[in-house]
Amino acid sequence: MASVFWVNCCRSEIRRRQEFSAMHCFRSVWSTAENLQKPWHTWKIMTDEQTFSYCSGDLSIELATPADYQRVGELTAESYFAAGHFSSPQDEYLNFVRKVAERATQTEVYVVRRSGEIVGSMTLIRAGSDYADIARDDELEIRMLSVDPAAQRGGIGRAMVLAAIERARLIPGINAVSLTTGSTWASARGLYETLGFAHHPERDWVVPNTDIKLVVYAYRL
Repeated sequence: MASVFWVNCCRSEIRRRQEFSAMHCFRSVWSTAENLQKPWHTWKIMTDEQTFSYCSGDLSIELATPADYQRVGELTAESYFAAGHFSSPQDEYLNFVRKVAERATQTEVYVVRRSGEIVGSMTLIRAGSDYADIARDDELEIRMLSVDPAAQRGGIGRAMVLAAIERARLIPGINAVSLTTGSTWASARGLYETLGFAHHPERDWVVPNTDIKLVVYAYRL
């Protein structure tokens, strides 16, 4: 529940020319050269999220496909339940996060793969989406960031946050990445702070009909 209730050819070409770093990279997966061989009216116009991926060590982060949705939903629910945030694996909210196909129509759902296996997922959201909790007009919000319980403490959460930052840099008009986390979740808060996120106490909120306080962090690009 780490974030409870979160073409153009020129831009692709710029992205394609950026160098990979030792620790992480992002790349365009569609070939401009191939597209240029086709008549303009047969080009498949790809949106930014469909050409975005990010690498960190042996981890690869990319947009989830429909074939991934069931695994993403179960992984997210399992990670939240294993963390002790819910008393039942069939909690209403856990059933909500399992509905990946529905939220993929309004958001960008990403998976983390290690050796071909999905070990993590996150959802990136713009203001105006039904799934946005805190996103302002110039922010990309991270929600439903989850890691397979068997693969935790392996840098997966950190890689997803860094990927979200790089994704945000590619969206015109986006100047920050924001997220919500639990006020008592020291390890999560520590991770965000080491990556440069700042706590914005004036934006903190309480889950309706509960005493659960959530805190808001944002990273300025």
